[in-house]
Amino acid sequence: MPNQQLKWEWFEGVLLLDLFLKRSGRGVSKDTPEIQEVSLLLNSPAFRPPGAPSTYRNFNGIARQYGGFIHLDDSSRSGQQTSELFEDLWQTYRERPDEVAELARQIREIAAEPASYEQGQQALLRICPAVVSTAVAPQELSEIDRYVSPMTLVDLPTQRDLVRPCLEALLELGGSGHLREIFEAVVHKEGFSEEQVAESVTDGRSRILVRVGGALNKHLRHELGVTQNSKRGVWSLVPQVRHLTSADEILSSAPPPGGSIFEDDGDEEDEDVDWKAKLLARLSELSPDAFERLCLELLREAGLENLKRTGGSGDGGIDGVGVLRVSLVSFPIFFQAKRWKNKVGPPEVRDFRGAMSGRGEKGVLITTSSFSNAAREEARRDGSPPVNLIDGESLCDLLKDYGLGVGVTARTEEEVDITPNFFDKYEQPNP
Repeated sequence: MPNQQLKWEWFEGVLLLDLFLKRSGRGVSKDTPEIQEVSLLLNSPAFRPPGAPSTYRNFNGIARQYGGFIHLDDSSRSGQQTSELFEDLWQTYRERPDEVAELARQIREIAAEPASYEQGQQALLRICPAVVSTAVAPQELSEIDRYVSPMTLVDLPTQRDLVRPCLEALLELGGSGHLREIFEAVVHKEGFSEEQVAESVTDGRSRILVRVGGALNKHLRHELGVTQNSKRGVWSLVPQVRHLTSADEILSSAPPPGGSIFEDDGDEEDEDVDWKAKLLARLSELSPDAFERLCLELLREAGLENLKRTGGSGDGGIDGVGVLRVSLVSFPIFFQAKRWKNKVGPPEVRDFRGAMSGRGEKGVLITTSSFSNAAREEARRDGSPPVNLIDGESLCDLLKDYGLGVGVTARTEEEVDITPNFFDKYEQPNP
């Protein structure tokens, strides 16, 4: 049978992720009873493709795919590199075990019914989660549309789809740019909708933003060797292709995937995305008060003086104020800290600006999540005091820059370590 029919499907990933979460990430082998149970389930008439070989979804194969989630959880542990679809499932559901368990239960119910392969596929499409539509080939989308409400489908580009747009964005930006700048240029150039940009991973960041990072790092940096990343988080074209003026020329000059105009770096996972996800997960565990204290220390490191917390119930939307001195001039800076998972919208920006009214005209709004496009437009609206926005992505970079809970090990490429216990001190109010 054609090889494409043997690719690992979303429901198989759900079953393995459910098993991984229930086992708390412990290793398995072909002799593990749960692995054997999944193998038998995937060989049921509802899931086994007609003409599949005798080795289809055997114990060894299931154990190897399970190892992919071990690697995603901790890239230092041995485990198979996994597919982009499985990465999406991991990013979406790793902190939602109840939802994974419910999906796995529904999948097992389908296998338990006496059904043909075609009936099984139709039943799977009815419970297909939205994240899966991002990995469906265009010719397959119409089939899914027959069984899934269009409102649940958000068609998103893959990392590979974003390779050329990322190169074009870098060229427009003069050959270099921060991840956020490249992301915004790609969104504008490709015309992605608000709904597409709003689709987020578990930590609240736009899924397209995460995939732009993956395209820059995994494909353009490690596979093709045409981009590089500085300690300040600036992506740029390497000197060898700086003279080229189009994405086509750059791609033509690069070796095929797997090669590099540099020394081979190997097929690494996107470390930039990985450490930021871990850091944001730790920050989300802080209490609101602790997060405010962390922001206070960050602003001190950034140069603000005489910082005072004003937060608490009835804070009027302002969590603190400090003074920024620039040569002979000084002015107050107000800040608000939002330890949120949901996207911050225009109302929060307007409320913060309103709370500053009559007290000052400089404000910083910090969140662990992200800001909607409308919120960013509101922050720089003509005729109103501008509000500086720091989203989760930028917050991670700042904590790294100032060494707050993030350590960097110097080597040919930097290795970033999160110090989870560092943030415990912010849970204790100042004496």
